[in-house]
Amino acid sequence: MTDNEIIKALEHDAISEFDHWVIDLINRQKANAEGLTNAVKYLSEELTSAKAEIERLEETKNRLSYNLQAVLDERADHSEVVKEFAKFLVDKAENGVISIVDLPDYTREWMVKADESGFNLNTA
Repeated sequence: MTDNEIIKALEHDAISEFDHWVIDLINRQKANAEGLTNAVKYLSEELTSAKAEIERLEETKNRLSYNLQAVLDERADHSEVVKEFAKFLVDKAENGVISIVDLPDYTREWMVKADESGFNLNTA
C-alpha cells in the first residue's frame, strides 16, 4: 500500500482515539515535509538570485578596474608630456630664466618638435 492509501484506510476505518492521534501525527508530518520542500525550493531560488547578483557585481568590479587602469595610464601619459615640456623649457632657458612673453612661441615650437618626433600629444 502507498502512504496515501494507508492514510485513507486509517481515516475510513479509524475506530479508536489512538487511530485519530496516529492520523493527526501523519498529517502533521506530511505538512512539515511539504513546508520543508517549499523552504528548500525558496532557498534554492534565493541562492540562484544571489549567484546572479555576485556575477553582476564581479562584472561591475572588472569594468571599474579596467576604467581605473585606463585613467591611471592616461595620467601617466599626461605626466610624461608635462615632464617632456618642462625639459624642453629648461633646455631653452638662458641662465635658468624664461621670459613669459616667449612661452607661446616655445609651446608651439615644442609641439611641432614633439609631433615630428612621434611623441603622443593626444594624451595631454
